[in-house]
Amino acid sequence: MSTTNLEFNGQFIQRLDIHERCIITDFIKEKFYSNMINPQKAINTLLAYEDYRNHKNKIYAVSLRIMIPIGLTKSQEHEIVKNFMLKVSLNYKVICYLYKFITKGNGRYIDVIAFDRHIYEKPEEKEQCYKRDMYINKNTGRTTKANDPDAIHRCKKGDVKKDKKGQPIKVIVTVSNKKRYFNYRDGKDGNSDERKKRFTSLIDYLKGLLIQALSRVIQTMQLTLRLKSKQYDRTYSKNKRIKILNYNQRINLINLKLARMQDTFYRRKVLGSSHDEALRDFNQMFYSLVRITQNEEFKISRKKDYKVCISLTKHLSFKQLNDNLDLFVKIADRKIDDWHEKYLVIE
Repeated sequence: MSTTNLEFNGQFIQRLDIHERCIITDFIKEKFYSNMINPQKAINTLLAYEDYRNHKNKIYAVSLRIMIPIGLTKSQEHEIVKNFMLKVSLNYKVICYLYKFITKGNGRYIDVIAFDRHIYEKPEEKEQCYKRDMYINKNTGRTTKANDPDAIHRCKKGDVKKDKKGQPIKVIVTVSNKKRYFNYRDGKDGNSDERKKRFTSLIDYLKGLLIQALSRVIQTMQLTLRLKSKQYDRTYSKNKRIKILNYNQRINLINLKLARMQDTFYRRKVLGSSHDEALRDFNQMFYSLVRITQNEEFKISRKKDYKVCISLTKHLSFKQLNDNLDLFVKIADRKIDDWHEKYLVIE
């Protein structure tokens, strides 16, 4: 009898802009969690601010659906959300976000609504600035376009507005400008292919953050294998980022299973053996997996000299590397299951 498989590969993160306030109000009708002490007050303030803005294509917030492993405790699920938002921004405590846990089909997900603005602890006084360059026609005094031959450049975008006395016009603000935590990070909108590439890059970036957040939770659970690279460096080439992501996904699968075995081991009496013997065998099994990750290769059979490579620096295609990593996961699963059946399965 083998243990229940953890259905998780870190491949699913869905991101959508929220253009309608009713999506948020419907979300909070049922039980939800938030990082805010008074989430309802924060939500009302942020929604009211967006309603006040005269903008045709309003974006109230960002919606994320993130796949997480099945079998985690409630506290571990909450910790994943916290660590994920920490990876998104060190200012995660002031970013208002709401979340729920849902089970859909065979999957376990976190639904997150995050706002790109934050509420100031104290109202701030700021100078009003022009949002665009302005031109006026010198004959009519009306606003006009830059290519008008009679146009006079009245002000530049970013210039401070002044009253009749020449003093800066100031306003009291309670909500910050938007900071695009979950948007494209490089360049302006181009053609559809460019936007698609940037969106793919963003999703890969968020997947990397999820892997790090999940790993941080797992590492509180006794012995775990180390990830190849905890720092998701956006200066890496696309190929290197994808290889690191795929490698870390497989390592996290193994770590989740190791964590469950250790948790079960410390809560259940071992079968027909001493606790010390079971622990010694577990450590032997664990460090055999560690050696594979350190050597970045393993043998399929003791009788054959052929070694399977899982190095990210070798010239392996994506398919070759993924196939080799999947084979490593199968070998790790078999080692863990063998130990589980020997010491923990109740006959």
